Amino acid sequence: EAVFTYLQPLIGHLPYEEFHALLLNSKLELVKQIMISKGAITQTIAEPHLAYREAIRFAVPAVIFAHNHPSGDPSPSEEDKILTKRLKEAGDLLQIRMLDHVIVCHSRYYSFAEQGKL
Repeated sequence: EAVFTYLQPLIGHLPYEEFHALLLNSKLELVKQIMISKGAITQTIAEPHLAYREAIRFAVPAVIFAHNHPSGDPSPSEEDKILTKRLKEAGDLLQIRMLDHVIVCHSRYYSFAEQGKL
């Protein structure tokens, strides 16, 4: 919910998708917010090497990923599910904890962690 509250004013109203990373320190405090990519109405590109590049550069131990759905429906697509799995696997390999992937809309959100999908 905290991720939604933070990112909703920034990306919840956009007519296109944006993919963001929240870089967190060992106390899980926000170090930096990074826009990874900007896309079209229905998709954006968030390859693991792009998603983790700044986390490695800032040497943070944890990240939360988030993107918006301009449709207003926060339900994850099959592509979202596949991406989340790939990001989690990459984080495990890099020893950077992926705490969540949140889909943000104007008034609702979907959290993979809250749904037990990580």
